[in-house]
Amino acid sequence: MNYKSILRKDEKILHVAKLSGVVVLFPAIIALVLALSKYLLDPELGANYMLIYNIITGMFAAYAMLTLLLIKNTRWVVTNKRMIIQTVAFRVHCRFTELPDITQVSYYQTPFGSKLGYGAVRVIYSDSEDKSKEHYHFLKHIKKPIEFVATLQFAMEVH
Repeated sequence: MNYKSILRKDEKILHVAKLSGVVVLFPAIIALVLALSKYLLDPELGANYMLIYNIITGMFAAYAMLTLLLIKNTRWVVTNKRMIIQTVAFRVHCRFTELPDITQVSYYQTPFGSKLGYGAVRVIYSDSEDKSKEHYHFLKHIKKPIEFVATLQFAMEVH
């Protein structure tokens, strides 16, 4: 992805985070196990059962493929002026949050996520026009969330 088109002239990239590829493993493994176990099933179960079985297998496979598409094309960028969330799936979608508007940053990791290096980050920010309204970004399955949070907090302090 080319970030130069969305950066301001005086902006510098401090950190780029991606989705973790581990999150696609679970639905992909389930789809593979279901597809392979079809050959172990009794053929006398009937066509209706096989149809339902194939639909479920297809749903897990489609979810895994969609997740792979998002993993390849989702980035969270911390610059010296703002945080940028950019997703390119079927269209380009960018969300910008100015660093002075961010009020709190936190992260969460499960024991499984801490072993595999992914977690979730919550960024709470206030509305630019009405400071009493708070909103949040919840960034799920982010690679190395501790580094992302540390860089964002550093950029907030410096700014």
